[in-house]
Order: sequence, then structure tokens, then C-alpha cells
Amino acid sequence: MAGSKITSGNTKPKYEACVKPQEITDKFKIMMRKALKAQKMVLLKRADDLLVWEDLEQDDFHKVFNFKGNEVIKIRKNGEDTGKRMQARMVMIDGVRRIMKIANGLTMDSFKNYTGCGKFAAFVEPQLDPPYIVNIGKNFESRDGKENAITGADSHVSTLCHEMSHIFWYWGNHDDGGMWTQDYTAIDKFSEGDGDEVSYAKHFSVANELVKLHKDQLFENAYNIERYFQVKLSDVDIDSADENKLSDEVNNKISELGKKQKSEI
Repeated sequence: MAGSKITSGNTKPKYEACVKPQEITDKFKIMMRKALKAQKMVLLKRADDLLVWEDLEQDDFHKVFNFKGNEVIKIRKNGEDTGKRMQARMVMIDGVRRIMKIANGLTMDSFKNYTGCGKFAAFVEPQLDPPYIVNIGKNFESRDGKENAITGADSHVSTLCHEMSHIFWYWGNHDDGGMWTQDYTAIDKFSEGDGDEVSYAKHFSVANELVKLHKDQLFENAYNIERYFQVKLSDVDIDSADENKLSDEVNNKISELGKKQKSEI
């Protein structure tokens, strides 16, 4: 994808720096360790929002998706209606739980260094089972000469959440895996390979249109899903967070979200 993420259906870019991972340097480890910590903090924030679900949390959800939490949406896979229906809030409770499980299972070995490649920010191979690998490109750390933020819009955290949302459900256990999202290139179309890829600006525009037109396809579009995780945190708070404590908190919240899902069935 030009200047941004790589679509879930794409193969690796055909450039030497893009097909051969670089050495995992101390700089790379520091960047990814901080990004993963921040991601867990944002996921915990959103999990709490979905569980507390007072007026402030509901309004925030509506601003991102233009859907109220109790609106019923179609669950799609590969653009096709599965016949399953869920309330929008429950879709995101399930989604946050899934991304939490993926993020909490990652280590520094889960990240491959392609930062010599300027063709993408990150990509996963969503059809693969764990252990998951997240490939990190140059546009993850900076774009157009400007360093990307850890949190907020078009940040390390939103990019990681975008990519982890692409991961398929497990075939044997649909409670595990990612959200099985796509990268929509039009209102009713998503990218399935290099031949139909579009620019980052086009993906951004399509995400806006899905929100404006109140299309529930946006819950299958990673460019819309990532917006829920564009929560701004301070560097001081991220740096001071204890990694082990965060992992324990995420595990506890995964359990809490799962119980909430079961109580709504």
C-alpha cells in the first residue's frame, strides 16, 4: 500500500529491503516494546469504556462509528453476510478481547524488522495460526520525514490494532483469532491483492464514507476499526507502566470481556 499499511491479502513487496528482514537492533526493540506497552494500555482503556458504558463512553463510540451500541449489524466475512447478527457494542467487545489476546501473546520475536523498506508500515499474514508475526516497515516509525507518534491518529498503536484486526478466526475455535477485517477500497469492495490496491488517502476517504453513510461494513474495515484505538496517551505514562503488570491486567480484562459476552447471549 502506498505510504501506509499492507493490505491483508497482499503478498510481500517485491524489493530486496522488503523481502529480507534486517537485524533486530536495540533501537528496534525499544520502539516495539514501547509500542506494545502503549497498545495494551489503549486496549485496557477501550475495554473499560465498553464495560462502563455510560453517556461519555457511548458518545465516544458513536463519534467513531456513527453507530449506537445497541444497533444490530450484519457480521461479514470476506464481504459476505454470515447470517449472524450482533449489537455494535458487542462486536467491539469481542474485537477488543480478540486483539488483547493476540497482543498479550506477542514477544520481541514476534516482530520482524523491515524498516529498510519504505513501501509499508506493517503487515501480517492473517490466515496463519500462532505464533503470530507482525512485519514492521519504515512507514511504521516515520513517514514523509516526520516521526510517527506512539499513540493517537496514524500511530504505532493504531497501526498494530489495524493489523491484528486482520487476523482470521481460528477454524477450530471461533472464539480465538482476530476480527477477520479487510481493507475496503470502495463502499462494497476490499483489496484482494496488489492489482486492486489504492492509496492511503483513498482508504481514508472510504472509511469516512462508510461512517457518513451509516454502513455496517465499517465493522469489517480495518481502517474504521483502528480509529477506535486512536487514543492519545502521554509518553510519561507509557514509560512508567510496568510490562508484567500490564500483561496481568490484560489477562484479567480478557476474562471480564468474555463474561460480558456470555451474559448477553
